[in-house]
Amino acid sequence: NLALWHFGNSLHNPHCFYRARRRPGRFDAGFDLDVVWVNGKARFYVSKVRRKKLKSRLRPGDTLVSFDGTPASQLLYIFRNKSNANNRRRLARDLAFYLPHPLTWETHKARRGSTWRFRRAGAVVDIDLRVKWQRRKRKSYYWLERRFDYGKPYCERIRRRDYGRYKLAASGIN
Repeated sequence: NLALWHFGNSLHNPHCFYRARRRPGRFDAGFDLDVVWVNGKARFYVSKVRRKKLKSRLRPGDTLVSFDGTPASQLLYIFRNKSNANNRRRLARDLAFYLPHPLTWETHKARRGSTWRFRRAGAVVDIDLRVKWQRRKRKSYYWLERRFDYGKPYCERIRRRDYGRYKLAASGIN
C-alpha cells in the first residue's frame, strides 16, 4: 500500500491518487504545523500545540528548523512523494499536515519517534524535541477534512452563471 501511495504521488497529478480498501490511520505528534511563504521559500511553523507535555516547550509561532535531521529548506524535495500536488505551494500545505500526522502504514515511525528542531523568534538557543508518535484518536483523513459541503448555506450564495446558449449538464467537485 505504501509503495502504491508513493507511486501515485510521484506522478504529481492532483486528480490521480491511490486509495486502499483499508485506509490507514494517522500518527500524531501532539501539535499542528502550518506554512507561510517568505521570499519565495516555505517556512513551516507551529500553529497549535495539543499535547499537554509539549506546551511547556513549544508555542504557536515557533519555526521548524529541521525534522529527523532534514533541514526545513529541503523538506519540499525530500518529502515530495507524500503529496500528489503539482505545485510547491500545495505541496508545502500538504507537508504541513503530513509531517506531524504521518500514515500508520509507516510503522518504522511508531517504534523510534521523531526528532524536531524549532526556533523561537528572538531566542538564542533552538528547541530540540524527541516526540513519540501516538495514534490519532479520531479517524480523520486529509482528503476528507478539506472537502466542500455543498448542502451548506455558503454555497447557496454563489451567483448562478450565464452560460449563454449552452445548458449546464452537471456540477460537482473537481
